[in-house]
Amino acid sequence: MYDAYVQNHRKAISVYHACKQRKSGDTTFKKLLASYQKKGKIGGHDLPSLLIMPVQRIPHYSLLLKRLLRNTPRLHLDFENLSRALNESLNVGQIINKKQQEAEDYASVCEVAGMFDYSTPELSRLIALDSLDKPRRYEKSFTCQEG
Repeated sequence: MYDAYVQNHRKAISVYHACKQRKSGDTTFKKLLASYQKKGKIGGHDLPSLLIMPVQRIPHYSLLLKRLLRNTPRLHLDFENLSRALNESLNVGQIINKKQQEAEDYASVCEVAGMFDYSTPELSRLIALDSLDKPRRYEKSFTCQEG
């Protein structure tokens, strides 16, 4: 679940900015944000600050564990557990970074794919030729799925 949140974080921020900059008559989003900030329900933070907090959680834990480990004697009972916890948090951080990069790469592919007109005979022929050599990977109408 955490990696899904991280993968969608940038999209959430861009949607936030798009809604905030909307110039149409619909100001519901802006009013809602102002209302929550005025009432102090979000601790004086703006929405992007709140959205980044979970993304920063694992790196924060890694830094905390590094400090704890640095200040814990090697013979202390907790040293080995702290060391394992640090390694695990660093591994999780690497996995999350990899997943985030994959999500960004996929978004880039979707953006490029959206530039093609799949109804042209030339592209249809290329897709058909490609499917003769390999298992079918392409559809005549490419769609990128959200999330």
